[in-house]
Amino acid sequence: MSGTWENKMKNGRKEKCIVFGDSNSYITNILLRSLLEINAKYKYFDILFVVDTQKRPIPFLKKILKIFIIHAIKITFNKKYRNLSYIQSLRFLLTDLYKISKKYKVEVIHIPNINSKEFLEILENIKPTVGILIGCPQIFQPPVISKFEYLVNYHNSLLPKYKGLNATAWSIYFGEQKTGFTFHIVNENIDEGNILIQDVIEIDSSKSLLELEIEKTKKASETLKNLIMKIKNRDKGRKQEGIGSYFGKKEIKKITTIEKPENFTSQEIIKRLVSFEIVNIKIGDDFVPVTDIAVCFNEKKASNHVKVKDACLEIKRALYMPVRLYKAYTLLKRGIFRRRSIKNE
Repeated sequence: MSGTWENKMKNGRKEKCIVFGDSNSYITNILLRSLLEINAKYKYFDILFVVDTQKRPIPFLKKILKIFIIHAIKITFNKKYRNLSYIQSLRFLLTDLYKISKKYKVEVIHIPNINSKEFLEILENIKPTVGILIGCPQIFQPPVISKFEYLVNYHNSLLPKYKGLNATAWSIYFGEQKTGFTFHIVNENIDEGNILIQDVIEIDSSKSLLELEIEKTKKASETLKNLIMKIKNRDKGRKQEGIGSYFGKKEIKKITTIEKPENFTSQEIIKRLVSFEIVNIKIGDDFVPVTDIAVCFNEKKASNHVKVKDACLEIKRALYMPVRLYKAYTLLKRGIFRRRSIKNE
């Protein structure tokens, strides 16, 4: 991990900054590009390096192929995604922090555990003053936080509401009319530090989660120059006010997994599907990743129908593809795994 950033330690500039992101995150892509562009123009910080905190980065070509397949299926089989706004949003998925950083001649290092002893030693040697977290999936522990004079995080909700994961989806589920973003100071508690910048966007029901997330992130990128001034001035921010909420992996799994659909109303299941765009419903012995559903009041025993409290639901799409195509996909997948298993034996 030696090289360019070690040379930068010797230039004597006061503000030594490290940026933390996720090579699999379009939020990182949007904010990092804007941050590096602003810094290249005004030289606010000496950015020592960008840290990729993704534990399992996907190779770029593999990621592009996966994106192409998933979104080609979405656009082909569901008119909800067949619009210019959604298609334009995809460009933010087609890069990563490595390519963006290379353009601005900033080094990237991969740290799968930012709380590791090895990374703490790096921080002790370089003594950074500022850290900026943009789409960072890891939780910073106090020993790492203490290595910075000022540490700032981007969170995609109007804190103190919807701390944790999938903030936009949760705000839709609970019927909010608006969602937004917050830049806040990092402390030892998750998403609880003082607020530096906060702004809102309207929740448009005609837009997908991807479109809403990109809209709010682009709006956040427009505030970065203001954020930098607050960082340089060591702004103390304002305390978070109001009743907060937190949703982690357990809560997401619980809301998107329906083991006994007969215990739920059709309205509740549709509400979860609209909010999270995919719900795993148990039909027979298998969970089906449902992405489009319709209410029918005549109960049918077909494999793509499921009984709920007040009606019958017809599964129209699973994994964004028609049910018949999904069945063919699962048979093919099982066949491939079976062949691999036999080969390994």
